[in-house]
Amino acid sequence: MIKWANRINIPSFLDSSGAHLIHALKEKPHCVHLNKREILTYTGANSFEKAQDTLSKLCKVSAITDGDKGLYYTKGKKTLHSLYKIEKVYSTIGSGDCLLAGIVAGHINQLEDQDIANLGAACGAANCKRTELGMLYKADVENLLST
Repeated sequence: MIKWANRINIPSFLDSSGAHLIHALKEKPHCVHLNKREILTYTGANSFEKAQDTLSKLCKVSAITDGDKGLYYTKGKKTLHSLYKIEKVYSTIGSGDCLLAGIVAGHINQLEDQDIANLGAACGAANCKRTELGMLYKADVENLLST
């Protein structure tokens, strides 16, 4: 799918790991979301910065999450950080998918890079506020973005 999308200039957004990640990165997706553990495992790097540098050569945008330390959104040589703290976390299941959905929405709406990172991080964090898995509410995202 990534190869096909690249042929017709449609940006692809990937959240994967293991063998699927290795194969997908060969096709140079537009954006890749991984957590810190996944990127360190994939690259074999001994530092977050080295792992991030390796990933940035395989895609145009990388979105690396580091748990309660937030999102590191890298485009080219510029890395932006975004973080929204949640008082009571019910579950993190589905947060990566919600985060990537926010990044895709920001990209589609042609937001500035920091605003894309913020929307992604807010969507991922909003997912944690509810007991429903992989569910976020617009009001929760808007409240986080306004803080």
